[in-house]
Amino acid sequence: MVVSNVINNNKMHECDASDPFSKLQKFGCFQFYQYFLLCLPLLVVSMMHVNYVFVAEQVNHRCKVPECDIANPVVDIPSWWPKNVDPKCYKPILDIKKYQANNNTCSDVTFLEQIEKCNSWIFENHNSIISELNLGCDSWKVSLVGSIHNAGMIVSMMITGWIADKIGRKPTVIICSIGGFVGMFKIFVTNYYTYIALEFLESVLASGLYTVAVVLLIEVGGETKRVSTGVIFSYAVYMGEISFALLAMGFKYWKYLILLVYTPSILFISFTIFLRESTRWQILHGRMDDVKKTFKITSKMNGLHLPQETIDAWSDVEIKSKYNLEMQIEKETMKDVIRSKEILTRLAVTSFCFFTSSFLYYGLIIHSVLLPGDKYTNFILTSVVSFPGDLLAYYTMNYIGRRITLQCGYIITAIFLLAQIFSPDRKY
Repeated sequence: MVVSNVINNNKMHECDASDPFSKLQKFGCFQFYQYFLLCLPLLVVSMMHVNYVFVAEQVNHRCKVPECDIANPVVDIPSWWPKNVDPKCYKPILDIKKYQANNNTCSDVTFLEQIEKCNSWIFENHNSIISELNLGCDSWKVSLVGSIHNAGMIVSMMITGWIADKIGRKPTVIICSIGGFVGMFKIFVTNYYTYIALEFLESVLASGLYTVAVVLLIEVGGETKRVSTGVIFSYAVYMGEISFALLAMGFKYWKYLILLVYTPSILFISFTIFLRESTRWQILHGRMDDVKKTFKITSKMNGLHLPQETIDAWSDVEIKSKYNLEMQIEKETMKDVIRSKEILTRLAVTSFCFFTSSFLYYGLIIHSVLLPGDKYTNFILTSVVSFPGDLLAYYTMNYIGRRITLQCGYIITAIFLLAQIFSPDRKY
């Protein structure tokens, strides 16, 4: 019985090896080329997604007193500044009589016993939008930039999947890849609320790439490459974050940084020529001529040398059968998801896990710039340490399963986060 099973399995492998459909779906130059193309916009959009970490970073500042500050004032607290007055948000009110009596020179005795809120500041540098938009003490406005960006990301991910199902993966990837280009117009903005409106619009247009790109990567690579596809997707994101920090290290002025990050996105319009649509999506929408064209390109790039006549001779039913799509006629709706207890439970659990992971990851990476040491190096290291984690997940998911890997990952992460509470203040 055992020998019989082995013989049958060998025959199945021989059959699969000789099956032209199996050859077409085997990972080769075509699949590698498509993966490479998709990783490029992922890298760029990942830089956009964390742009506010350095573009909207806090800058040391103090209130400006026009009568007292010289032509090129510095952020250091001057000797004439009264004690017990917060130099960041409030300024002392000048006593004109004492000021004139002191030869129009400021000192700690030329001010009234009153203070007023600042409306202009002296900044240590102009590398952030804080100085450009004169935000000063409005720290909540600075924090809101990142919140607005992430809100746009939520909206984008909610609608992008539906759009990709309607018009296709390829056009959706192109729209998301070049959509972020609108963020470049932030360099011309002088009003805060216009700035965050552009930040939100940019995120809505670009962030959906995360959703559609991973779907297209899986559909190009096949079901057997799902775990490795997730790792490659994550690595592209990490490389984008590292690249952004390196650019910020060299080009500290925020407008230069915006130009470097956002301008290349317009080049992704070339994907209309180079990127191929998902074969699975084409089959589901009855575009069988496009499917066969993709087969021919795959055959040529992967060196399979399948005759074009053979590909043209394949029937629609035969192709659908090979992709296990012959029975998929009705389209699932949200009602079907709600009616299925199992699907609804999995959706709730995975959504919670994704929210938790994103909240922790971006919380850590954003606050890494506040740690002692060089902020750019800290940001880079936070992204770099993610590489071995995904590699470990690749092996554990293949050998011990998804659920155990996720459970262990969350538990270990919780332990390390809680351990920080007991670590010394300056050594964490």
